[in-house]
Amino acid sequence: MLWTLQLCLSGLAGISSHLVYFIQGEHHIQAPKIFRFYLLLTCLVFFIEAYCERKRVQTAILMATSVSFCYAIALFGSMFIYRVFFHRLHNFPGPRLAKVSKLWNVVKASKSTNFRLMEDLHDRYGDFIRTGPNEISIFKPEAVRALDGLSTKCTKAPWYDIMQPRVSVATTRDKESHSQRRKIWERAFRPQALQEYEPRLLRFAAQLYLRISKLDGKAVDVSKLFYLYSFDVMSDLAFGEPLNMLDSDEYHFTVGLLQDGMNLLGPLSPVPWLVRIGYSIPGVAQNFKNLLGWSAQKLRDRMKNEPAKRDVMSWLLKASQDAGRLEKDQHWLRGDCFALIVAGSDTVASTLISIFYHLADDPSQMVKLRAELENVNSVPGLDALKSMAHLNGMINEALRLHPALPSGGFRETPPEGLTIAGHFIPGNVVVSAPRYSLGRLESCYDRSNEFVPERWYARPEMIKDDSGFSPFSMGRYNCIGKNLAMMQIRSVVARLVNDFDVAFAPGEDGVAVWRDLKDQFNSHPGKLELVFAPRRFILADREL
Repeated sequence: MLWTLQLCLSGLAGISSHLVYFIQGEHHIQAPKIFRFYLLLTCLVFFIEAYCERKRVQTAILMATSVSFCYAIALFGSMFIYRVFFHRLHNFPGPRLAKVSKLWNVVKASKSTNFRLMEDLHDRYGDFIRTGPNEISIFKPEAVRALDGLSTKCTKAPWYDIMQPRVSVATTRDKESHSQRRKIWERAFRPQALQEYEPRLLRFAAQLYLRISKLDGKAVDVSKLFYLYSFDVMSDLAFGEPLNMLDSDEYHFTVGLLQDGMNLLGPLSPVPWLVRIGYSIPGVAQNFKNLLGWSAQKLRDRMKNEPAKRDVMSWLLKASQDAGRLEKDQHWLRGDCFALIVAGSDTVASTLISIFYHLADDPSQMVKLRAELENVNSVPGLDALKSMAHLNGMINEALRLHPALPSGGFRETPPEGLTIAGHFIPGNVVVSAPRYSLGRLESCYDRSNEFVPERWYARPEMIKDDSGFSPFSMGRYNCIGKNLAMMQIRSVVARLVNDFDVAFAPGEDGVAVWRDLKDQFNSHPGKLELVFAPRRFILADREL
């Protein structure tokens, strides 16, 4: 009888904890504490039964696990009934399991293919889909401005708390903190600062050029090559020194740590509470923790050694020093430093891979680019590249078809809710607008799955609605490093196209680069082997 009473009370506690606690607000930050508390209570029941009640160890274990199991069954049973039948989103279409838990998303996208999953769901369920117990995915271009525009009341979703207590301008969810931090970052990316970075960017573009020249027409994996380049650039701008990966032709050990971390983060992104629990367990995600430790150490080294030429961190450190907050701002500086390297290098590398894939796939694009480049020097300055219509069209088209953030960023609706394209979304709901799918909507673009750079300057009729095109986001959360990224992309494309013919390597069909693409918040294309052959007229000139 007593045992039955204990089980009933534990079940009642499970239901009550859902209705009184878990149904209210956010709990992902506290997830590790909740998990430990749950284990502690289980151990406490065992201790009471084994040592206070003097019961056999086997009996105490059985009772402790039974009480714990009844609590969990009641808790999740209450969640199931509420989410399926009574939740504010119960009328939105979507997979049945999505109504119950985001764990279905983890299983379905376990190979970091969330963007493909979203595309399949769009084909099956339409433009407004319930993709989680408290999540809606919207496949309408109007959603982008509604979620990210200057006038939006939406905030960043719980996903951005994954790195807590580290916080950066890219992850903070507090609007006031973001605004204050962004003002500091803007100093590092204003025109004067970008001009200071230009010689470095041209130097790295030249280094990449020399690296390719030494290949002598042999095949090279550009997916690796462009990541070597972009990580060297961003480490130089972050720490005042490159990682010298282009010279060594090998990934720095930290890239392996980052890849291991992203391989875990990618599939688990739908459940930030589980990421928080895993991260709190010693030994779990150790490589990623080592990467954060390395980044923090590099920041400390950078603070002791001011480079001869200012980099991005010069501005961030100066702001903290001037305010007398250098020590207090360490959580910001570490977070910003990490975000600068990861976000900056991933976006540039993935976009370069996309562009050179299309150059190899369609040689006519090379002809059009070279026609533009004939009007500038053989090594054009970055200002001269800004107005090149076809070059910019290629960049836009690459970002439309292969966005750097395939699934888009997650936002949370304001308490009063939000209406998008005639559909009301209740308040405090996580919302996303998958960029991969938006970029391929036939309702927005003619021949939406084809690479047509001319649509951005010569054939505007091919764009029916570009309101969903925001590769660098918009509003208060737009990418502050957009101009720097564009400078890098333009400089590399112009330098290489001017002097090399680009083609698929023997045996390369261009399938693996997209088949093996991983959606790990940022886009990570698969392997792509290309051949860079010295441009024929250059050889002729040299012979003369």
